[in-house]
Amino acid sequence: MLQRPGCLINYGPGCDANKVPNGDDTSTIARSKLVNLDYGNGGLYSCTEPGTVAITYDDGPYIYTDYVLDLFEKYNMKATFFITGINNGKGAIDDASTQWPAVISKMYAAGHQFASHTWSHQDLSAITQEQRINQMVHNEMAIRNIIQKLPTYMRPPYSSCDEPSGCWKDMQDLGYVVTYFDIDTDDYNNDSPDKIQNAKNNFSKYFQTDNVATDKFLSIEHDIHEQTAHNLTEYMLKIIQDKGYRGVTVGECLGDPAENWYRSSSGKIVTSSSSAPTATSSAAPTATPTKVSTDATCSGNTGSTCQGSEFGNCCSQAGWCGSTDVYCGTGCNPLFGTCADGSGGSGVVTTSPAVIASTPATTVATSVRAASTSVAAPAKTSAASNVSTNGKCGALNGNKTCPGSKCCSVLGNCGDNLLYCWVGCQKAFGKCW
Repeated sequence: MLQRPGCLINYGPGCDANKVPNGDDTSTIARSKLVNLDYGNGGLYSCTEPGTVAITYDDGPYIYTDYVLDLFEKYNMKATFFITGINNGKGAIDDASTQWPAVISKMYAAGHQFASHTWSHQDLSAITQEQRINQMVHNEMAIRNIIQKLPTYMRPPYSSCDEPSGCWKDMQDLGYVVTYFDIDTDDYNNDSPDKIQNAKNNFSKYFQTDNVATDKFLSIEHDIHEQTAHNLTEYMLKIIQDKGYRGVTVGECLGDPAENWYRSSSGKIVTSSSSAPTATSSAAPTATPTKVSTDATCSGNTGSTCQGSEFGNCCSQAGWCGSTDVYCGTGCNPLFGTCADGSGGSGVVTTSPAVIASTPATTVATSVRAASTSVAAPAKTSAASNVSTNGKCGALNGNKTCPGSKCCSVLGNCGDNLLYCWVGCQKAFGKCW
């Protein structure tokens, strides 16, 4: 299995593995068994529902995860993402200054299953019991800070959770269904254009003499690898489709209803950053909501309000409903829900809202809390005069465009790396990846 270098948690408090998400500890939450599955113990390796294929991804979210989500939407299939809280230098998943809260919210709203792959990718058989519990609880806290739920499924890093170490019992006490796989594409050892065919072959060989009426498969991949996202994933989805299988979550392939995949959270929820999260779309919101959200999305992308929704009353700058500080704090959109400062509370209107374009020379409604009304953009006099000279761009900054090949981030800053050019990048005001 994949071995990933990490900080030595026993030899320095500055190690990211020793960081603790904000908010109440989740270890005291009741851990009742929600379904007749094997909690802890030796783990599960295979699906039970004939005609299903469960594709799973470990180690994310990462910069390729959003693309993977779009592919699954294209094929109308679902996946399971075993999430690691803080690894590969990506920062904590609940850090609202990163794109990860928005990616995980999108994952959840689309009906995919998310599960735990520990806080910082430690070998659960090789650490102390206290460290092992922290690996699970800290990841729960971070996930809780985004989704307000705790996963009931997990996969041990390096597939290592043995009985002598006490890992079996700890996972059982924490109420986790330990999940492995029966197809390993070995994608992490083949992450290059000239090698990825090996991973494809490792998947397709199971479908040479298969029988869709009786067979079922559970496959492991890693969404932190470019070739997995941009090459292997669609290859697998096409095989599943062509062979007549259903691409489903691990829970569904085990016959476990979706309500059993998560536990309700409790206690105070505090995010680990007060910065606004990046958005999954740069479209400007409509002036007024037209319906209550049924899929956790809000603002101009769907015209939905969070007010009165089951996901929470706050509409984040990323365009997702929730009730934690990620949604209700900085960047909260008062036009489509309630914000922490008491603004908003918008309900559904019966008249059709005016359509507001997102091009630089038009009226643009912003999704930042301080701007609760449409902001009129100045008339464009020339291309040269509309180019940013101070690194600021977008609707919040006079509709300035970024110079050269730079990207305009969702927060209105020019740059040329992931934070500017990926999720939430404003195409109308610069380049996007």
